[in-house]
Amino acid sequence: MIFKDFRLSSEISSTLFPAQDEVAASSQTIDASKVASKYTYQGKISFKYENYDEAIENFNQALILNPNDAQAYIERGNALYENAQSSGNPDEEYKIALKDFNNALKLNPNEAEAYISRGIVRYDMAEYSPNAKEEYQAALADFNRAIEKNPNNAKAYVQRGITQHKISQNNGDINQGYQKALKDFDVALRLDPQLAEAYVQKGNVLYELAKIKGANEANYWQAITNLQTAAKIFLDRKEMEQYQEALEDLGNICLAIESDCQALLNNSQVNILSFGS
Repeated sequence: MIFKDFRLSSEISSTLFPAQDEVAASSQTIDASKVASKYTYQGKISFKYENYDEAIENFNQALILNPNDAQAYIERGNALYENAQSSGNPDEEYKIALKDFNNALKLNPNEAEAYISRGIVRYDMAEYSPNAKEEYQAALADFNRAIEKNPNNAKAYVQRGITQHKISQNNGDINQGYQKALKDFDVALRLDPQLAEAYVQKGNVLYELAKIKGANEANYWQAITNLQTAAKIFLDRKEMEQYQEALEDLGNICLAIESDCQALLNNSQVNILSFGS
């Protein structure tokens, strides 16, 4: 047997047998990514239990290790948003949250959740902004983009409906604008029949329309039915704060229609009084 002098080219050799420092760097990258994922996971747990400061710290660590994780930016932005709700100066945290959602969208322009979260922040900022009209339109554009990216995301339709309703209130457009909002809530409920927030929003818009138009009991009843359904879902899920809020909304309708309220409730298939028993 004759052995020939066989040598690999430098390019093939470096591919098959990478230098030790390259192997170490690759291993470190994989390890950093794994640790970053653990921080993100821990951050989600902290967020679930409403420990938003701890969640933010975990997402900070995740992004130090993996600055290209779009989901970590979204999660941190959501935690900043929640913190802003109880802050004396929410504007600053809102702005930081917006930066996180912007960074997420730079990394992944198709991330519907980033558009939804950014739209929610913009909606809240509009409530005290001197440029409210522009802010609401920016929020609406975000929800439109979210639906474009994921037309099966029920939450996006609810948020767009809420924004349509607010813009319509500001413009005095109680016909076309309100109907757009109701259509969005209906689409959301077709996608997710257990989405209680959609029932709440639909019920409140129907109630508002009934008040404005001086409608008969049937119109009030539609509002009551939606709010009752929402209350039952919240109660079944033991989401007691939201459940109480739904009851308060129902109470407001009762006060508005006074003596007619009891008749409507008595005729209901699901008596609201049974929810609290």
